[in-house]
Amino acid sequence: MGWIQSIQQFFVLRRVLPKLKQDVNVLQIGLNNLMQQLSVWESSKTLITSDEVLQEKERFHHVYERSKRGFLLDETMHTKLKQEDGSLTSSVVSLNTTYASISSELLNVWRELDERVEQINQRLHGLYEQMESFHQEIEAARRHYIGDSLRKRLLGDYRDVYDFFKSDPVPEATSFIQLYRALDQQVKDWNGAHVTEELKRTQSFFDSIDGKSLDDQQRRAVIVNEDANLVVAGAGSGKTLTIAAKAKYLVERKQVQPHEILLISFTKKSAEEMKERICERLHIPVEVKTFHGLGMGIIAEGRKQKPQVEDELKTVIRDYCMHQFYEHPHRMKELIDFFGYYFYIPKGIEEFETAGEYHDYNKHVDLEPLRSKVGKSLSSSEIIAAQQRQKITIQEEKVKSLEEVMIANFLFLNGVEYEYERNYPHQTATRYHRQYQPDFYLPEYDLYLEHFGINRKNRAPWLSPIEEQKYLDGMEWKRQLHREHGTKLIETYSYYRQEGNLLDQLRLKLLKQGIVFREVDPKVVFDKLYRTKQKSHFNDFVDFVSSFLQLFKSNHYTESQFDVFAQSLNKKDLFHYQRAHLFFRLVKPMYRMYEDYLRRTNKIDFNDMINEATSIVSSDAVHLPYKYIIIDEYQDISVSRYRLIEAIRKKTGSTILCVGDDWQSIYRFAGSDLSLFTDFERYFGKSALLKIENTYRNSQQLIDIAGKFVMKNKRQIRKNLSSGKRLTTPVRVMGIKGKNDFEVALRKALDQIVKTHGPESDVLLVGRNNFDIKSLEGSASFRVKHLKDGVQVIDRTHPNLQISFLTAHRSKGLEAENVILINTANSKNGFPNKIMDDPLLSFVLQKQEELEFGEERRLFYVALTRTKHTTYVLTPDDRMSTFVQELIKEQQVPYEMGIEEGKSIRDNPKCPRCLDGHLVIREQANRKSTFVGCSHYPSCDYTANHPSILDNPVVCPSCRGYLVLRDGKNGKFYGCLNYPLCKHTMERENVEQMKRVMERMK
Repeated sequence: MGWIQSIQQFFVLRRVLPKLKQDVNVLQIGLNNLMQQLSVWESSKTLITSDEVLQEKERFHHVYERSKRGFLLDETMHTKLKQEDGSLTSSVVSLNTTYASISSELLNVWRELDERVEQINQRLHGLYEQMESFHQEIEAARRHYIGDSLRKRLLGDYRDVYDFFKSDPVPEATSFIQLYRALDQQVKDWNGAHVTEELKRTQSFFDSIDGKSLDDQQRRAVIVNEDANLVVAGAGSGKTLTIAAKAKYLVERKQVQPHEILLISFTKKSAEEMKERICERLHIPVEVKTFHGLGMGIIAEGRKQKPQVEDELKTVIRDYCMHQFYEHPHRMKELIDFFGYYFYIPKGIEEFETAGEYHDYNKHVDLEPLRSKVGKSLSSSEIIAAQQRQKITIQEEKVKSLEEVMIANFLFLNGVEYEYERNYPHQTATRYHRQYQPDFYLPEYDLYLEHFGINRKNRAPWLSPIEEQKYLDGMEWKRQLHREHGTKLIETYSYYRQEGNLLDQLRLKLLKQGIVFREVDPKVVFDKLYRTKQKSHFNDFVDFVSSFLQLFKSNHYTESQFDVFAQSLNKKDLFHYQRAHLFFRLVKPMYRMYEDYLRRTNKIDFNDMINEATSIVSSDAVHLPYKYIIIDEYQDISVSRYRLIEAIRKKTGSTILCVGDDWQSIYRFAGSDLSLFTDFERYFGKSALLKIENTYRNSQQLIDIAGKFVMKNKRQIRKNLSSGKRLTTPVRVMGIKGKNDFEVALRKALDQIVKTHGPESDVLLVGRNNFDIKSLEGSASFRVKHLKDGVQVIDRTHPNLQISFLTAHRSKGLEAENVILINTANSKNGFPNKIMDDPLLSFVLQKQEELEFGEERRLFYVALTRTKHTTYVLTPDDRMSTFVQELIKEQQVPYEMGIEEGKSIRDNPKCPRCLDGHLVIREQANRKSTFVGCSHYPSCDYTANHPSILDNPVVCPSCRGYLVLRDGKNGKFYGCLNYPLCKHTMERENVEQMKRVMERMK
């Protein structure tokens, strides 16, 4: 009978299973629909009502009821479906399991439906409340200036709300979505409106700050309250008044507590002035500190004791050079090599548009070789011994270029005797050539050395075509002379220097001629040069190393950074590669010794102090109450100071206001870095740039001249300075012929000041260096008194004049009725000073100056703008500063000679070779005859035996040389000095007629 039961089960299953599957499907569809509805509710932008929930429950009630009943079969059906062992078939079991699972899940969802809907509604309530909170925060923020951090926080805090509503906004969220999307522009508009309204509300407040009324730009600088604010203030524009007004505004109108304001200045003197003006006169006890005082206070609180801060950097460098070099002779040799070959960076003539610009550049360079410097330091007995040994007279010697300096120094340091420009032993002077004087003669080897200024293509394109041909012909003429007379000649070329291998090529050529090198004892050279008064190189080197290490430490670098620098050098630029490598080898042990000195004496220097204070602030070891940080003279900021301020700002959330003038950034030697000012937003984030451009010191004409001058550097921030004062001639340049004429020119300037402004006027003499005032010491007309706080000068002719002397650096921030610049020479220590603008600084600056002598240009701007009336510039007529030349050429600043009936060299005809120098009368040594030479001598050695050119210059229309009067078969005529290369002639009558026409045109 078993098989009959199986057949029965089969037919029962065929009838029952579809019904069971249908029940399972009904439950599954019901569950899916319920979950789908729940999903719709969860993404709903509006609240779900109880009626909506009830409607959904009614829709699925029959499913719910079926789910509650479960999978039920009557006993007869169970019996029919059971197998012989009493179990149900697998298909029935599977359906039963599925049914039970779906039923259980549906029941759970159903029972939790009200709770889930409540959660959804609660979340929606939260989103609606956040939208309302957003509007409330906006309303509260609009009553003040909205800073970028608040704008960012609002966007960040409500981003989830915006993301939820943005794709399918409901009416309740429309205003929120629109406002959120437009917040950036809205903040700009609201801030603009706030400033406008606040200007109206504070009219009377700003009309009297310490008895003075602020102009519109100053008021805006006070009211604008971005998280970071940079106020760019022109010279004499009232930045101190603006800072005082800001402090008063914060306390009296914004209810900021005075102790929550930190005001930082760079010098003790300026900090005291700020304290007197704000704390005492305005009765606002804000905290006024120097960076030194701020760092000291933070460390004292963090350490619980004050550190001993001392800056002996220059002293340690000098001590190292004077003592340690004797223990390390190889380093002493490296120092001598640096002075001999790398102290100056030779610029090739090919880097200039004209040969004249090249020669003018070389005027600042010390072209005296080491041998001459050592000779000047020898005692009488040493000079006699040297003369007997070398069979030559040791005298002051100057060569024509830095390349020749390198050659002369190489010969001297390697013990090779030489004579510079000794007359060639064979007569060579002709109608067209003077006596030949080879560059170098080596008497021990009867060998001549010529250094030719040509490029690798054997050309001199920086000269005019005819002068280039003359130069190339001259080279061949010299070679031919040596061939004719059997004298040995070796040659070097300017392109060797350009390619960085001048010394290597020279060494190879000399060795090939059998030259024996006998290196001089570097100790002897060092003693003679740097232990005597002849040590300007050494002092300049110490100053430069000090500046480099100040910037090095400001960046928080350690000793290993020197190796990083060395690895980053470009080996293709061989000269600069060798120079930088040598410099790092010299400076690294100096840095190490300086750090050892600080550790040994238990001291820290200023940069250490600032860096340690930064670490203490970052570690939360001190409590700082500041809400506002105001920094005066921000253009003097260094990297280490910036990091300290940023650390305080991050810990306190302070708003920062920096006030300064990038045009007056002049303290790079003390670690300041201009890019921290000009790239302000890069360092502080979103910031407001404000300007105060009304100057109350200078005339409009002076600030136009000075502004155009300083803005040659495109990295400077442009300002449109304006003044209500007018003065026809605010800058006057007076030329000086020689040393003796300096006092005459100064007297002329002082007489004009007395005539215009009275005998009791105050006059500020401004020099580039402290020693510039020595030009008046010992004078019969002036008395110089060195006082504790400066230098006073008494004019015996005008004894009531208030005359003082300051360097340009120390004059910053000061003013006088009239100013006289007394050192504007084109020289190493002139204006611009050429030492402190070295590409090695690029390793320790955030950005290297793009414009040559950029900092010196700003310093010159400072000097020009100290005056209330006129700035007089005394300048050597034949060595005029490039800055002064620029004022005359590009801004038509009037130029006159500082002596009566003095004729300027600039009125003389131009040199036809270099095109920039002027022709002047020269006298031949030991002869009474005169000739014409270039003012750029010795760099430019153009000469002509026709002094008449000065009074009667006739330019050759063919080659741009000069025509001179000559005797011919048919009488006198004008012929070219470049004959026979140029054969142009003119009849005497035609020249005279041309001159008359030119005179009428004038």
